[in-house]
Amino acid sequence: MTEELPPRRTLAGLVAACLVCVGAAAFLAPGAVGALLTDAAPPDDASNSPGLATGTEPAVGTEGAAGTASPATRRTSGEAVTSGANASTRYTYTVGEGVNETAVTVVESGHPGPTVVVVGGQHGNEPAGYRAAGRVENWEIERGTLVVVPEANPAAVENGMREVRGRDLNGQFPVGERPRTAQARTVWGVLERHDANVVVDLHSSRGIYGVDGGVGQAVFPTVTGPAVEHADAAVGRTNREFELRGNRSFRRGNVMGRSGVSLTRKVAGDMGKPAYLVETTKRDTDLETRVEWTTAITWELLRLHGLVEGERPGR
Repeated sequence: MTEELPPRRTLAGLVAACLVCVGAAAFLAPGAVGALLTDAAPPDDASNSPGLATGTEPAVGTEGAAGTASPATRRTSGEAVTSGANASTRYTYTVGEGVNETAVTVVESGHPGPTVVVVGGQHGNEPAGYRAAGRVENWEIERGTLVVVPEANPAAVENGMREVRGRDLNGQFPVGERPRTAQARTVWGVLERHDANVVVDLHSSRGIYGVDGGVGQAVFPTVTGPAVEHADAAVGRTNREFELRGNRSFRRGNVMGRSGVSLTRKVAGDMGKPAYLVETTKRDTDLETRVEWTTAITWELLRLHGLVEGERPGR
């Protein structure tokens, strides 16, 4: 099913949107953090899957094949510093350079709580993930800090591709080692900069977990913290909200350990923090449906970790 990908936001648009808000300039962090480095050689183990209990490891985030999808421009989204006694404060800064430059939005509640980092767009042919992240970055929060990287792999998003130069970004995060590529180091640097307590990584798949070898309609938690319990609760509430049954219902996927090469596994292994891989299915669904499901799961995870309360915006 051919999908129209949303248009890309530009750095100029980000700056313009921020400057029209009162006090925005005070929050802008220095841009262009990190340099565009020469990528390391492809890893010997290119698997980025959560790893099934049977030992079979299908590729994670498999909405498209490793080749190209229809090239398209990226989404647009405006950023603003909000004001008011109960409003969150947000600012946006950029990391990376050139084709790897991407925006990071930070939402601060002003109240104690965990820092949750939401990542989308590791795979450019999975628009549900980065489009959902584009909605998440505009949410208000009650406690803690929300950090959103909607387009973790901007070159892949720009071209609608899963990989860039034959490298899958979500296979470049070996536990206990330095991330293998410049873009992986940029993404990991955001997590370190904000001292992430929780990470939510948004993807989609052609198939369905436990049905056809795919990994869609599942939330894969890490072994760390309350991730397993929270994944169970999030899928349960989402299934009830959308009245999902049978193969269309979400399941809690297998538990990811502290070894491997994916972003969530590195969070578990190197940070010892909970992380979640969220996968929706492309099978018999449209893009907007997948975005709705993805944002619903993300809201539930943020609620369970104490950042938000009540109903999801736009519900």
